[in-house]
Amino acid sequence: GIRQLTSVEPETLDSHHVWPGRTWIDAGAESLLQTIAADIPWYVTVDVDVIDPAHMPATGTPLPGGVRWEELIDVLVAVLGSRRVVGLDVVEFLPDGHDAPGLEISALLVHAVDAAMGGRR
Repeated sequence: GIRQLTSVEPETLDSHHVWPGRTWIDAGAESLLQTIAADIPWYVTVDVDVIDPAHMPATGTPLPGGVRWEELIDVLVAVLGSRRVVGLDVVEFLPDGHDAPGLEISALLVHAVDAAMGGRR
C-alpha cells in the first residue's frame, strides 16, 4: 500500500503485486487473497506507517490517509488465517512516550498470532 509520492517507480517483479494507496483495503480481503499464492510460506511485515497517523503517530513517516486499525486487523486476520506464515514483524514503530501506540502494536501482534494459529491458544 504505497502512499508516498516518489520520483522513482517501485520495482515490481512477477511475484509481486502492487496495491497503491488504499486500493488493497478497498478491494477487500478476498480480492487480496486471490493475488497472493497459497502454496508457499509467507513472511509478513507490517510497517506501522500504513496506519493513519491520527491513530498511529509513533512512526518515522506519518502520512495522512492511512488505514484504520480495524481495516488493518481484518486484512491481517484474513491473510494470516489462510496462508502458511513462517514469520511476522512490525517495523518503523517509534515509541513517543505515550502508551497507546505501544498497546496498539501489542494488540496487533496478539490478533496476528491468534489468526496464524487458527484460533488455537
